[in-house]
Order: sequence, then C-alpha cells, then structure tokens
Amino acid sequence: MDIEHCPLCYSKCTSSESEWGTYINCDSGHQFTIHESVAYGDKKDVIRRYNLISEILLGTPFKVVNMMREKWKFFYAENEIGFDIQDPTKVNIANNMQNYPFSFSDKMDRIMLNLSKQYPNPHDLFVWEEKNARLMFCEAELPDEVRLEERAVILLLKELGYVKHDNDKNMYSISASGWSRLSVLHKKEQAMNQGFIAMRFGSETQSIRETFRDAIRQCNYAVSIIDEKEHNNQIVPEIFSEISKSKFIVVDISFPNYGAYYEAGYAQGLGKEVIVCCKKSVFDGKESISRPHFDISQKAMIIWDNEEELVQKLVRRIDATVGKNTVI
Repeated sequence: MDIEHCPLCYSKCTSSESEWGTYINCDSGHQFTIHESVAYGDKKDVIRRYNLISEILLGTPFKVVNMMREKWKFFYAENEIGFDIQDPTKVNIANNMQNYPFSFSDKMDRIMLNLSKQYPNPHDLFVWEEKNARLMFCEAELPDEVRLEERAVILLLKELGYVKHDNDKNMYSISASGWSRLSVLHKKEQAMNQGFIAMRFGSETQSIRETFRDAIRQCNYAVSIIDEKEHNNQIVPEIFSEISKSKFIVVDISFPNYGAYYEAGYAQGLGKEVIVCCKKSVFDGKESISRPHFDISQKAMIIWDNEEELVQKLVRRIDATVGKNTVI
C-alpha cells in the first residue's frame, strides 16, 4: 500500500513494505504494521476497522513478548474468527467488530473511556483535534465531514454533562458527572476482562485446566481459578465474588464435581454466559466415570476428544457467545 498519511490520525508518516504488510511510523507516534486486507471492502466498514485499531493502540501501544516490546500487526479475516493466531503480535480486527459501539449510549461510553486514557487526571485540559476522530468513532469519509461529526460529538458530551468547557482558555475537561460515569464504566470494563473456570482440581484434571487457561487467554481474557487466588476469606463468598466479576464461566463436567455444578448454576442466575465442556468418552458413557447429570446434559456443550480439539472449540465458542476481549 502507498501510504503518505497515517490512516489513524491523518498526520504525515513514513512507510515500508514487507512480505506481510505495510509498516507505518507517523509523526503522532503511531507505529504498527497493517495488512492490505484491512482496507478492503465497504468504506464505512474500513473506517470502523481503523477506529478500533486506534483504540487498541491508545490502550496498549506495544505487545510485550518475552519481555520485549513488539509492534502490533493488524489484519482482517472473517473466516479466521475464533482461530488461534500463532504470532501473538497479530490482531484480527474481525474478532473485534462485534464489540463495535453502534448504539448511541455505547458510543458515548467508549468515547469517555478513551478520553480518560488520554487525560487521566481531573485537572487535565484538552482541545479537540482531528487526530482524535478515530477515538471518537467518527465515520465520515471527507475531512470537512469529519470535523462536523467531531463537533457534534463534543456538543452531545456537553449536553450529557460529561465534559465542561473553559471559556477563558477555550479548552475542555472531564466534568464531575463524567468521572462519576467513568467509575461505573471502569467496573464494567474490569468484569469484561475475566473468565472463570469451574472444575474438579487435581492431577487428573491438570491438562484440562491448562487447556481452558490457554483458550481463555487466546480470547484476550484474564483467567480466574479460585485455588490460585490469594485471600483470607471463606471460600464460597470468594467464589461468588469472582464469578460476579467475570464475563463468562467455563465448566468441566468430565470429572463429576458438585461444586462446579453449583457454580455454573450461580453464574447462570446472574445472567453470565456458561460454557460447559465434557470429554466425549465420558459423555458417551464409555468410561467408569458417571455420565453428566441429565439436567446439564441437555445444554449445548463442547464435546471433545483431545486437548487440541478442546482449545480450538472453546476459542470459537467464547468468540461466538461473548466475543473476544477488545481490551488487549
């Protein structure tokens, strides 16, 4: 691709070609490699992809691999959603699209979160610049239209009471109402970053535990396993607390465990997504271990033969039911 201006902030940039894509280094500090697939398709969809890329780079400019800072590589492939990408620096934007803020309220909330990352202190003052259009999820194509859309977003945030204007300095800051809203959003954001594992713990289930951990991390979520958490509380309230903070729960019923059944029911009652997994030989009754209880065996679950199949199926199921985490 022939790129003279950064597709994220419109500033001048230098670019160089590689076998995989185009490396971009712009005057505003963006450094990343982008595959030509990102720019293919409907113009509005392409703009939305760039908006998401800008948001990712705002939160995490680099990927840390083996204690080294590596630059992100972005591509778009709908047929690879849910599949494991061996290179941890590669990000398939197709995975992130289902979490794009299409509604008005979702868009305003995401803009506020982006503002708080740029200006984390209550006394921070800022001006609105064209380079921030991506972080405001503007979708206009022409520069004049982008500026009009930015202005409209500013007025909406003011009407909501989330930002205030300093007339003397002609600058903006996040208001008290804005910080109050952000405190709620940050709690929700924390809950979106975690998946809980419910299962029997022991040497016979260690490989299943590690497979669950691998799949959850591939979807960009933190992993919560109660026997790995340091605490001084009673165990049941602590389990309930971890489940309440989780976006979803992954349950193994290959090895009977009444606690795991109980935790799955509690999560279901909270409206959490519950993903049940069972080894095929157990599900078919071919092992001495008792088959899953009738009530839970009616639920659509992941039936697997080996750990390699389990991790692939679980990644796809997480992506299809809750979506991959966009906060990398």
